Amino acid sequence: MDKYVKKYAIVWLTLIVMYHVVIFFVPQPWLSGEKLNQNFWIGYGVVWLALAGQFLCVLAAGKYRKLEQIFLRIPLITTSYRALIVTIAAATICMFVPMIPVWVTIIVCVLALGFSVISVVSAQTAGDVVSDTEQKIKENTYFIRQLTADAEGVVRKSKDDNTKKISKEVYEAVRYSNLMSNAQLSELETQIRLAFEEYSAAVEMNNEKTVSLAKELVDLLEERNRKCKLMK
Repeated sequence: MDKYVKKYAIVWLTLIVMYHVVIFFVPQPWLSGEKLNQNFWIGYGVVWLALAGQFLCVLAAGKYRKLEQIFLRIPLITTSYRALIVTIAAATICMFVPMIPVWVTIIVCVLALGFSVISVVSAQTAGDVVSDTEQKIKENTYFIRQLTADAEGVVRKSKDDNTKKISKEVYEAVRYSNLMSNAQLSELETQIRLAFEEYSAAVEMNNEKTVSLAKELVDLLEERNRKCKLMK
């Protein structure tokens, strides 16, 4: 993401130069020589605040490295663009329309900046909420996802057809178990993990206890599924 931020910085600086060329060097005959009045400097200061704020938004989005995190920050960047356009348009109008009173310029610029801040903060907050929710889901589904991967590994380790059949049944039981975990299931999930380790060791050694250990494991998984339904 850093390389994109650097490229954007070049574009950002180019736009600033172009904007300054327009406002300082292009003649505005309707101003009657009163170009750099109070309205102009108020609007000019607001434009700089908007530009700096928008660049900070890009930097904030650029600090993320994972693709899904970057994706969640796209609304922040697009919102900051819209806010920048609105603020620059409002401030520039106030800068170059001489009949606008100073107090109107102040109100318009404050409202434009306020709109920008609210929009950007809302976009950032929405991204944070989605990111936190996704992280929580990953944490709450980790137990079954990890157990499913382990159960699949046990199937590959099975040394004969009968053991393979049993291990496939266990794998299917794990795979179709309720994904979501919570604190109330922690004790039961510890039992399931211990039972799985015993079952896995039995399969690897082709132990005669494989059948009974597999049944015990499946029973524990079914108990967990029943409790998950009750907690919904």
